[in-house]
Amino acid sequence: MIKSGEIIPKILGVVPENRPAESIEVEFPKSCPACGSHLVKDEEGSIHYCSNSQCPAQLHKRVEHFASRDAMDISGLGESLINRLLKEGMISGIADIYNLDYDKLAQLDRLGRKSAQNLKFAIEDSKKRGFDRVLFALGIRYVGSITARNLAEYFISMDALGAADVDELVKVKEVGEKIAQAIRAWFEVPENISLLNLLRSHGLNLTYSAEKRSDLLNGKTFLITGTLESFSRKEMEDLLMSHGGKIISSVGSSLDYLIVGNKPGSKLDKATKLGSVRIISEEEAMQMMGM
Repeated sequence: MIKSGEIIPKILGVVPENRPAESIEVEFPKSCPACGSHLVKDEEGSIHYCSNSQCPAQLHKRVEHFASRDAMDISGLGESLINRLLKEGMISGIADIYNLDYDKLAQLDRLGRKSAQNLKFAIEDSKKRGFDRVLFALGIRYVGSITARNLAEYFISMDALGAADVDELVKVKEVGEKIAQAIRAWFEVPENISLLNLLRSHGLNLTYSAEKRSDLLNGKTFLITGTLESFSRKEMEDLLMSHGGKIISSVGSSLDYLIVGNKPGSKLDKATKLGSVRIISEEEAMQMMGM
């Protein structure tokens, strides 16, 4: 063992001859101790994780992600309220969000009828989100918002995506073997299929449709860095796509335009060094769309 970076202990190898004779080989659990679902290991790492989206040990963070701005964007359903709903037994899974008892909710301390009504409106409004947002909200391992959009555009429906094998999945832009395997693993868990059926019954959108305004940006690829003034990042991405543009996830040779807002990140430095990317402002992007 050494100190990696002179700080963190790092194991360089195993010395089997120093083991006690009575040593027994450790067998790692195959099932989640919280829900019994199959554990999945990242082939490139050492982490085992539960594949069940309804696992109680992971539930809080899954609900929080589901309700987050780039996912279902349920205003008012934040960390504190989620904790209270779980503690009060008002939800026990993601789908329970759409079965809330708002009269009971209004009786919780420091909440009240107005807050309960506002949450009801936000939850009902979330049913209008597109299939790509629902897919991202599910929290499938490695499936970020852009990958979710690429999958939604390619397969059009959740049923088609669920039926796709790895060979078909890797045909989607920015989906490699690792992501494809993670998607297949998610769809092979019965609890996840039950969740999809519940969400479908509540009226969530599991079929993709994109607003088409023009073909002004056909064939052009975009990426956003920093905070925009007039739009959220998601709103700008939707606008670009409605005019035929494509959103990609990283700076590279396939990127045409980098839209730069306030306090841009490292993407600006990478694009500047690359030299082939045109760096534009929010206003210039809007002009390109005739706005």
